[in-house]
Amino acid sequence: MLDGWYCRSIANMQANEAASASNSVSADPPHSRDSRKDYSSDSSSDPEPEPNYKVQYSTLKKKLKYLIYENECFQDALRCSQKRLLKVSRDRSFLLDRLLQYEKHDSTTSDSEDTESSDDATYNHAEAMKR
Repeated sequence: MLDGWYCRSIANMQANEAASASNSVSADPPHSRDSRKDYSSDSSSDPEPEPNYKVQYSTLKKKLKYLIYENECFQDALRCSQKRLLKVSRDRSFLLDRLLQYEKHDSTTSDSEDTESSDDATYNHAEAMKR
């Protein structure tokens, strides 16, 4: 159940990141980049553009919300699985107890039969030795 949801959510998240990256690149007007190149004498010494902290903050905030939501979903799934495990463990213990009761009952009757047959075999073996 979560596998399909998880894959779709990862794909949606990656698509949103790609869209936000393309929006941030297109936000700078192309003529401003050209004007900077015109004024600089050396293209390798272009100053690094300042990081857009507002965009980074909003992106990280979205990722945090997504991770919190995902964590809650996994905790819910874990809780359900633990409940099922507890139920199965109780059923298993109950069935093993019932099986043990029947085995004890069967073993007492089979032990008495084995004892009688072994006593008969010993008795027959003793009679054969006397002859």
